[in-house]
Amino acid sequence: MIKHDLRAQGCSVEEISPKQFKINMIWAIISVSMIVITYVSLTAFVGYSSTGAAPGGSPIDIPANPGMMPFYLLEILFAVFIYLALKFYITIALCKDKKNSVKLKILENKGMPVCHCKEALKISHALIIYILPFVIVYTAMFILCITMVEEIFEMVEAGCMTMLFFMTFFFGFDLAAAAYVIYFRIKYKIDYISIDHHIYAATAFKKTYVKFKRKSTAAKYTHKRNDQYLEDGKFKFR
Repeated sequence: MIKHDLRAQGCSVEEISPKQFKINMIWAIISVSMIVITYVSLTAFVGYSSTGAAPGGSPIDIPANPGMMPFYLLEILFAVFIYLALKFYITIALCKDKKNSVKLKILENKGMPVCHCKEALKISHALIIYILPFVIVYTAMFILCITMVEEIFEMVEAGCMTMLFFMTFFFGFDLAAAAYVIYFRIKYKIDYISIDHHIYAATAFKKTYVKFKRKSTAAKYTHKRNDQYLEDGKFKFR
């Protein structure tokens, strides 16, 4: 929704600026947790045990060919490109002004590529923008880790796994924003949110609900009471 339209509809507006230290801490915690969860998930998926298929009982297939390095570089670049492209097109699909509201840029003072939207989005739409690209790209890279080996689904390709670890910092940056959007929804009961400077600065919009009591008027009746009477639903004084 265009911010001007929300203000015209009488929505209450609140500027939110979470502390950068807290955001960075949540970003770091999410990223490190994802690395641990990813490693455990990959090794569990290939059925790792002390007598596993990999030499020395390790599920990690360490490549001996240095010629794979260009592939790893292309993988990480392609993953970042697809991730940003998905965010870009999903944001365009969910916003109102599809031509002027969305652009890709580098976040000031952070150096992180972001997909910036000038509009305020529904909470569900904001979460879709942050979570859906993560699910798609993460799943694709996870599959590469267990298929780019000689024994598919039995070992983990070390280089692909390392690239996935690097990508967790991109994922964690947006997942931290998604976590804050959920937090704002619960705390402030907001209906729309505009991510102005990633999650470091946001504008929240909340619908205002005003209940009007419906008055019923009589067609024609007279009610006398001391010095006044009611006629046709209106009070008239003598």
